[in-house]
Amino acid sequence: MILLKYIIKSFEWVLWQSRIFVLAIVISSIAAAIALIFLGSLDIYHTCIYLIHNFKLHKPVTSLTTHTLIQVINGIDLFMIATILLIFGIGIYELFISKIDNIEFDNRSGNILQVSSLNELKEKLLKVIHMVLIVLFFKYALKMDYKVMLNLLYLSIGILFIGASIYLTSRK
Repeated sequence: MILLKYIIKSFEWVLWQSRIFVLAIVISSIAAAIALIFLGSLDIYHTCIYLIHNFKLHKPVTSLTTHTLIQVINGIDLFMIATILLIFGIGIYELFISKIDNIEFDNRSGNILQVSSLNELKEKLLKVIHMVLIVLFFKYALKMDYKVMLNLLYLSIGILFIGASIYLTSRK
């Protein structure tokens, strides 16, 4: 009986310590976020270089606008996905490993990085993913050819769905 209790106690200790493997998820998530922030910054940098180069060639501004907006939106998209990965990594760390003391004392981050349950983490991630999808829709809307009337109908339906989804997700 004593041996069985010792085995169970030992097994539970090993089981509890196995949560440390979650650190691989956290480190990977944070590393991916840093990489996406770098790529997004590089995208914005190349857009600025592109604009400077084309202004020197005296190209008309209207031809540069769509390309520039699409490139900037690509950068924003990468930043938003990096934000998702940061929130995910920090949230998983707080749920499985340990609470981060600095978050509680830092008023700048508000409560966006504090996670007390898996459902709360899912809600926070869903909000940011929702914003990524809106930015992605905006990027494709810029690429669309509006000479065809059906495309304008698709755009208006898409905007209607975005408005409805924002209304439904913001309602408690």
